[in-house]
Amino acid sequence: MNRDGDLQAETACGYQAGAQCVLKLLYPEKVAELKAAAPTITFARNRVASPEAEAVNRYVGSLITIARSLRKAVMEDGYPLIIDCGEHHATVLPCNNASVISPLCDDVPHLYDRDKNRYRTEDEYISFMTELYGARGSRAHTSTWKKDHKNFVVDLHLRNKNKKECFFRAMLAQKVIRSYAVIVQMVTGANPSSLVLFEYENALDVASDSVKKELVSVKFRANGLVVSYPIHRKGLKILREYVQFRDWYLDDGVCKYLFFTDIGSSGERSKPTPLRGDFQTRLNSQLKGKLIDPSIKTISATKARKYKSIVLKSIGIPVSDAAKALNHSENMNGIAYSHPSGGDMRGQLSKFWGSVRAYASEVKITDGDAGHLKRTAVGHCDDFGDPLSKEEVPPIEPDCKKQFGCLYCEHYVCHADDDDIHKLFSLRYVIEAVRAVSPEFGKADELFQGLCVWIEFILKEIQRKYPQLEEKISVYRHKVYDLGLLTPYWESRLSRYEEIGVIL
Repeated sequence: MNRDGDLQAETACGYQAGAQCVLKLLYPEKVAELKAAAPTITFARNRVASPEAEAVNRYVGSLITIARSLRKAVMEDGYPLIIDCGEHHATVLPCNNASVISPLCDDVPHLYDRDKNRYRTEDEYISFMTELYGARGSRAHTSTWKKDHKNFVVDLHLRNKNKKECFFRAMLAQKVIRSYAVIVQMVTGANPSSLVLFEYENALDVASDSVKKELVSVKFRANGLVVSYPIHRKGLKILREYVQFRDWYLDDGVCKYLFFTDIGSSGERSKPTPLRGDFQTRLNSQLKGKLIDPSIKTISATKARKYKSIVLKSIGIPVSDAAKALNHSENMNGIAYSHPSGGDMRGQLSKFWGSVRAYASEVKITDGDAGHLKRTAVGHCDDFGDPLSKEEVPPIEPDCKKQFGCLYCEHYVCHADDDDIHKLFSLRYVIEAVRAVSPEFGKADELFQGLCVWIEFILKEIQRKYPQLEEKISVYRHKVYDLGLLTPYWESRLSRYEEIGVIL
């Protein structure tokens, strides 16, 4: 529901589908009539763009650094633990409150000297507490403070000596497990629901010298469908690091699943159970503002999958292979996994418009004698019969027997007069008509969108070079788009397309 208490269209659509199922069970003979009486609720899915490469690199880079540093500290180091967070360092202490000291948080336990980055000696602690209480106007409790410091020293020794029995290390271990789970999720492109079902034995085989490098998950909601997720060389290194940590932490313990938790909701150690699907959200709440800078954007599983899909296709991997790598259909990949980031789109558009402007400025436009030029359906040609592309791979290959590719040809010439202006507007009109109604819209749009833009730039270039033609350009724009008066050639072409259903 939204803030006004109204149902969102997507939620209402789900409710309607459920109601239709109930009606089908109760009134099978009338269900078609009942469904027809109510319009189907539709909604537009929110197509989130792929994240920026910089945001992905910053998030993953910080998380890998933190995971590795935490892993080493939990296994080997004594308190206080110094953690490399990538963009800063943090100190982790074995206590419930103010357990993390970093540039991102200010709370520091009284027993710890932040300036010297170590615990205070007994004398330093008593001096600090005396000064603190004196500022408050309270009396000193020297004997109590001595006892507190002595107990703390004993506890600290035990926590550093018996690492696997230390509850605070176990809490940190949960962060290590979740951090590596997120990293593996990013590397493989797995959904959280699939990742939490990865099994330890399978991971152990992958981490060894086996040939097949794929983590496997079983989708119970898809009738036990077995899906695999390839893990590349760098991902394999991450997996091996985690398996080593897992073996150390569990020791003689057993857990079927690769990623797990052994801290119950009560905060006490418990039998290992699979991670919950919201493990990344939980990890973020624990690390943001302490070990991870709040300005670092979280890359969710969905965004990671979108990013992986975009990167695969950007390096020439076919859509079918990109979809296979993410274990979904080509149709799903096209609908939800083909939207590049804002930065990528801005870069692509900048490159596109730059090439269009450069091309338009180089087009041969003349108002002189055109007697030596060959007249064509889109203008004129100075070497008809010998097409030569302006680009290495043009959207439409120039061909003297066809007219759509002429504007991509080195020999194309536009004569700045009524005739060629009319031809350009007629060509654009036909192209837009084809794009609008073609069943193969994606293919038609890919072929002709750039051509439409280039025509407009050529017309603008004519207007810039010959300002006296501005009125004529407006006149022919009106004739073609408002009155539908095309040149005979393009009028004939449009009629043919209409007869065959405008299928190219």
